[in-house]
Amino acid sequence: MTMQGEAVRPGRRDRRLIRSNIFGYLGRPGPGAAETFRKAQNELVLDPLQGAPAETSTGDAVFAFCRTDARAVSQAIAPDGSFVALIGSAYDMANAQELLDLWLAEGIAAFNSLNFCGFLVAWNAGSAELSLVRDRFGAEVGYYAKTEDGLLFADDQETLVRMGVDPTIDEAAIDAFLVADYFPAPLTPYKAIRKVPPGSYLRLSGGDMTVSSWAKYLPVEPVPYDEAIERIGPVIEASLARMWPEQGDVGLLLSGGIDSAMVAVGITRMLGQPLRAFTFRYEGYEGHLNESGAARVVADHLGIPHQDIPVRPLQMMDDLDASVANYGEPFNWGLHSYRMGPIAQEGIRTVFSGSGADGTDVAKRHAAIYRFNALPDTVRRIVRTAVQAARPLRLTRQQKAEWVTRRTEGLGDLFSPDSELRRTGRSALYRDRELAESGSQVLNSIYDAGAKELPGDGPLSMAVMDKRFTAAETGGAWNRAFTRGNGLEGRFPFLDTSFFALGLGTIDGNGKDLIRQLALQYLPESVANAPKQPQEMPVDHWIRGQLANPVRERLSEMPSAMTEIFDPAGVRSMVDRHIAGSDERGWEIISLLTLESWFRQRSG
Repeated sequence: MTMQGEAVRPGRRDRRLIRSNIFGYLGRPGPGAAETFRKAQNELVLDPLQGAPAETSTGDAVFAFCRTDARAVSQAIAPDGSFVALIGSAYDMANAQELLDLWLAEGIAAFNSLNFCGFLVAWNAGSAELSLVRDRFGAEVGYYAKTEDGLLFADDQETLVRMGVDPTIDEAAIDAFLVADYFPAPLTPYKAIRKVPPGSYLRLSGGDMTVSSWAKYLPVEPVPYDEAIERIGPVIEASLARMWPEQGDVGLLLSGGIDSAMVAVGITRMLGQPLRAFTFRYEGYEGHLNESGAARVVADHLGIPHQDIPVRPLQMMDDLDASVANYGEPFNWGLHSYRMGPIAQEGIRTVFSGSGADGTDVAKRHAAIYRFNALPDTVRRIVRTAVQAARPLRLTRQQKAEWVTRRTEGLGDLFSPDSELRRTGRSALYRDRELAESGSQVLNSIYDAGAKELPGDGPLSMAVMDKRFTAAETGGAWNRAFTRGNGLEGRFPFLDTSFFALGLGTIDGNGKDLIRQLALQYLPESVANAPKQPQEMPVDHWIRGQLANPVRERLSEMPSAMTEIFDPAGVRSMVDRHIAGSDERGWEIISLLTLESWFRQRSG
């Protein structure tokens, strides 16, 4: 059952609204703590969760504010002042009090068996211990900043800046974003603000702070393929039942792929519940990225009402500022998902998605580099020399070829999407041409740290790396942010502990294989075994067409803080080459557009 928040007290809406659902402090008592509390009380649309500033048994001061008018926020307070505040959902819990009792009894160990999708702030008054816990799939995000007096935390970066955190930009993190298409935790655009990694928690006790992984991904139970086929149906049904809302109409983001099709099967055939399906359709483009036709085949087969949501090129530009503000930082993937307003207008309250199923398999790009690194040294040298001698191939293909064949050391380096050619291309965008190298080093150090938590460096560990980083920091986070930004609540049945464990543990298979085998019982073979859909906007096509002038205009007027990092001439050259068709840089241009929007909103 999904826990819900309470109604807000009247008269709170006269304060300036910001995105934050929770804000708090743990540190030294005194004027600094009192001023931070006063400022939060006066400026944030939040209610006191822990009275303030209350002195702890260790002599520190602690307080927290929490939104109580949001459906996505649940809280509980014990008589001794211990509390939990969950942004998101704990599907195994009837209410927040159950979660608080479990936390006080078991601590962080409680989460290994708990299906929850959220960011949790927990205070144990007895042990004077604060924990910030992020779900293993990264769907909710939590931030923290160390100050001279203590630790500030919130689920929104701008809240921390408003509360006095140093807003200096982290230029290496900006470069890492351009490489990875997201800010991998602990990075954020700010030097002083860090992000709790997926499946991890920050623990602060007696002045000592540690950030550790709580999600025990491995080892998983080995399951024979035939047995896994028998278990996958009940696992999906149980996941959907846990996440099924208590009330309100339900919608589904139905793409042309098998994952969302199986969610439709699970809801209509396993649970026997009504459902409406929605598919994004890209206007001004006819090609494989449009999924409407394939989605309609599934909807008609299952007898589900189906509606296209048109996404037009100029709408993307119109939505840019609102989507960046809603997400909270620059981003790359998922921009089309912001167009969920029409779903809310149809009276839908909860939206399901097939996001997350790919996390139990090794991405094709990582499988390719893993296979290449398994070749003899002599063969690798010959292939690498041939690839570099082939320059200039079409840029996108050349980058992929050089990335797969580059020299790597260890799982973290092998996972990194960077390459020498990419660094050369990025350096032309910067005033400081060395930034591409320093950003790449920062990114690789983060991947190396994640790899050290895993046993071995085989394909299974690679799949876990993909879930820990790419899938967790993108798919879950932007789906969650954009559903909520449109007044909806997102549900992701494949972000479920039991599905994840079964998919990773299947011998000679993975979760995606299991889904396809199950789909053959309910859907046509052409649907069950259809190739994976890319699920992305046709940005290359649009930027060369209707968006050419709007993109040029927007990136020619970058805010001054952005031009301190980026060379306008370099940016202009990249855009011109893409529009002329000599380069394919559409998604890099999207990254620059969201950066421009973020910088401009900060300066405004």
